[in-house]
Amino acid sequence: MARISRRLSFILAALILVGFFSATFALSTLTREQSIRKLDDNPVGFQAAESENSNESEKPTGSVVLEKFHRSQTKPNGQKEWEITADVGEYLPQTSVVRITNGTLLLFKADGSQTKLIAPKAELILSGTDLTEARCSGGVKIEHKGDTTISSETITYGRVDGRVVAPSRVIIENSSGTTSADSMQGNVETRIFQLLGSVRTEIRPQNKGMP
Repeated sequence: MARISRRLSFILAALILVGFFSATFALSTLTREQSIRKLDDNPVGFQAAESENSNESEKPTGSVVLEKFHRSQTKPNGQKEWEITADVGEYLPQTSVVRITNGTLLLFKADGSQTKLIAPKAELILSGTDLTEARCSGGVKIEHKGDTTISSETITYGRVDGRVVAPSRVIIENSSGTTSADSMQGNVETRIFQLLGSVRTEIRPQNKGMP
């Protein structure tokens, strides 16, 4: 069996260590590049959330999660069109859907008024990065000018035409009283709503001053 000198053994050990660290650095760089590439492919600007206990059967592969979700869109003149905030947002790139939890959608009108849609759960349907539809559930509420409130278990809002559909029992409240119906459809732009099924109205007495 051939024997090597002590000096040669030190040289061989040094070469082995250099090769090991070079391979480790290359692997780390590759992993980082793959991670950056995955985020760049994400049109909504989410950051990936990793979990050791993630269940792939419950969460689709490739979905990314962001806490304190916030999105908005403005017109070319700088006027804000809509704004969405939520505790959590989960983006599903294979379906162009964002699922949000405890979300609020603000719609800004040209006259300066606002319409607020509040939902415990919602699915936001995207076309590219633009919002086209919001499917809200879990006990949804629409507030307009702080005076009128529309409540229903589920409400679907179409941003393109302003259409609102509540397929289950709906309750409308304002300073004049309360109106309920089996379902409702209408438009937040024209503020015209059609109540369907059994409709009931309770008028609230107005406090009038002394003559």
